Amino acid sequence: MDTDTSSTNGDTTTVAAIPNDATPKPLPARFPGLWFDDGNLILQLGEKWIIKVYRNATELQSTVLKECFANVDAANAGRVQGNTASADGTVTMDVEPPLEGTHQDHPIRLDPPARCTDDDLLMLFKHLFPSSLGPGEPQSHGYLPLMHVAHMYGCEQTLQKASVGYEISRGRSMSAMDRLHLAVQFDMERWKVRALKTLMGLPLYPLSATDIRLLKSVRRPVNNNDVPDTIPDDLYGFILRIRAKILSQRLKLITTFYEIRRSPGCSPGEHEQCVAAWLLFWHSSFVPAWIGPKGLEEYEAVELLHSTFPLLPMNGNCQAAHVKFLEDRRVFSEEDDILREGTTLGVKYSL
Repeated sequence: MDTDTSSTNGDTTTVAAIPNDATPKPLPARFPGLWFDDGNLILQLGEKWIIKVYRNATELQSTVLKECFANVDAANAGRVQGNTASADGTVTMDVEPPLEGTHQDHPIRLDPPARCTDDDLLMLFKHLFPSSLGPGEPQSHGYLPLMHVAHMYGCEQTLQKASVGYEISRGRSMSAMDRLHLAVQFDMERWKVRALKTLMGLPLYPLSATDIRLLKSVRRPVNNNDVPDTIPDDLYGFILRIRAKILSQRLKLITTFYEIRRSPGCSPGEHEQCVAAWLLFWHSSFVPAWIGPKGLEEYEAVELLHSTFPLLPMNGNCQAAHVKFLEDRRVFSEEDDILREGTTLGVKYSL
């Protein structure tokens, strides 16, 4: 607090002190687990942490950081003022002040991405130098923030490890749209393929208005020789096109199963039961839930076939004959080909 005093006609006037509201920011603290005495790279992580690590080991795990440090080197080189010769002939290099990244008071500063914290960025460097990780620490900290910082700084191995951990922690609660949203955000082809297979294939995945808006924001790449201009501009339109092709392929079941001849070891009732099963394959959300040792439920057969007949146990020979006939007609393989071609092109769409 500063006080100003002045004198007028011999009288002393005291001016009230002006409070200083600017509270100095706390200095970043060393993180002991990432302070290597023989390290050669000093980094400040946001406002909170300062670490000393090995530059080569860091650059091997991130091309983004390698490029960042190269830019710092170029800036440091521009700060060298020149050489000065003393009277005794000793030549010294004039540099002001210590080069960035080489001294605790002049670290290279890295900041976390939006909605992430300095601790999230610290966790990234713990993964780059695993000896600093405590037992169970990645799980307790959270995988999603780690995915954000790893993606921002181009640490692909850490991103893959974090994505596997996140996937396991979510289990079945992660929907195809959740997976696609993260896959597009982090440019993860493996997750894109899995999500697209669910979204394009059968049973039809229900899409909400929010899902459709997201899919429409994912666009076909332009000036890409591997992606034809004739396919839809957005991922939503492309998914609808692949769905239509697969549904068209499934329609073949409605006409094809009529051509299946009854196996000699199969009674008329058993043969009709297999025929009813293929109808259910088409009707019941396109899931072949009724091909197997379980017999058909009577009300389902009646609903679809509009007639009643004795329901017999499924005959294995009859089932095998039906499956072989459909395989010979490539009913299943053609559908797989459509889905494979669809996912190959679909993963190229991006925000």
